Amino acid sequence: WYRSEVELKKISIDVLLDLAGIYVGLCPYAAQINPCKGNRLPKSMMRKAIDSIEANVQWLRKQASATLAKVFHYYEGDALSILSIIIREEHISDLKLRFDIPPIYQRLINEKLQTNLCPF
Repeated sequence: WYRSEVELKKISIDVLLDLAGIYVGLCPYAAQINPCKGNRLPKSMMRKAIDSIEANVQWLRKQASATLAKVFHYYEGDALSILSIIIREEHISDLKLRFDIPPIYQRLINEKLQTNLCPF
C-alpha cells in the first residue's frame, strides 16, 4: 500500500466534507492515486473579500485612471483637493456607503488590516 500525507495550513474545516475530492484536486500526482472526481480547495472568506475589493479597484482603474491622472497633475498632487472635487458631498457624509461585500467579509478585512482600531 502507499501512504501519502498532505499538510494543509489555514484551510477551512469544510474540506472534511469531501476529503477524497479535495485531495485529488491538489495536484496531478494526487489525481493518479485516487480515481475520483477532484475538487479545488474553496476560497477562504478573506480571499473572497479581498477579491471583491480588488475587482472594484480594477474597474475604477480601467474606467477612470487617465482622467484621474490628469486631475492629479492639474492639482499638483494635492490629494485632499482632488478627492473633494471628485467625490460628491452626499457620498462623503453617507456613513452607510460601503463596498458591496457581505458584512462578515468586511469584518474579516477590518480585523486583518486593523482599520477600525484607534491607536490613541
